[in-house]
Amino acid sequence: MYNFDSQKVASYLDKIKKNIATVYKWTASLDKLVHLGVITIEELYDLNQQTLYEKEIAIKFLIEKKLQEYHISNRPLFVSLCMWIIQDWGGIKGAKPATTMPRIDAFITTDKPKYEALPSVSKVGMFMYPHKNIIYDTRVIYALNWILLKQQAGSHYFPIPGGRNSRMNAFDIEVLIRAYHSNKYTPEKRSELNRRNYIETIDKELFVKKEDAYQQAIQLIASVNKILWKGDKANYPFYTEMLLFSAADVEIFHDITKTIQLNINN
Repeated sequence: MYNFDSQKVASYLDKIKKNIATVYKWTASLDKLVHLGVITIEELYDLNQQTLYEKEIAIKFLIEKKLQEYHISNRPLFVSLCMWIIQDWGGIKGAKPATTMPRIDAFITTDKPKYEALPSVSKVGMFMYPHKNIIYDTRVIYALNWILLKQQAGSHYFPIPGGRNSRMNAFDIEVLIRAYHSNKYTPEKRSELNRRNYIETIDKELFVKKEDAYQQAIQLIASVNKILWKGDKANYPFYTEMLLFSAADVEIFHDITKTIQLNINN
């Protein structure tokens, strides 16, 4: 049903992979992790001497162990650590435990999580099981969709969660996808435009179903990851996810603006 060319995606990303350690900019204060028993003060000092990229990778493995431990033995600490991931690390300040934790519990116990709230709950999922999960993040999917479009590397594209930054909003990737496939949206008869779900019906031919999106994204990114990275890194899809995340609003934005040309026929 869905077909993707992992090699084409990997070839695109391979050109920017060498710069990941210098362009990765995401950061969060790690002080609370001391109080949550994830790291010691000495480990916090050592982590803060590393680059943002090195620190991020180290933290993933440290949190993985504690999340799994707390999930079994200490519910209050599990909740606190989950909320740190979403609020402090993830920047979703408005998230509330009362609504967030049931979604996280559901995410952990299913192989096919609901699309709603994926940007937040998949953060916990990735930290808890980094060998098999990714974060379904706006930037990650924006970058992945552009690569699929430019490289003609897939039969479908992925639905994008809300919350895009100004650059991504300015060059809405879903609009670019529809423009590229505009022939699919051209009605044979104008009366067809009166159909209530005209766009939605055609979108189903181009976009992965929301209920399939997470697993399809994992499979594709994991496949690309095994091409891009060697050794132990090949087993952790987050290395490629971090690359997509970092590329989204700089490398991808630059590529879009230098590549896209709009010709309007009179």
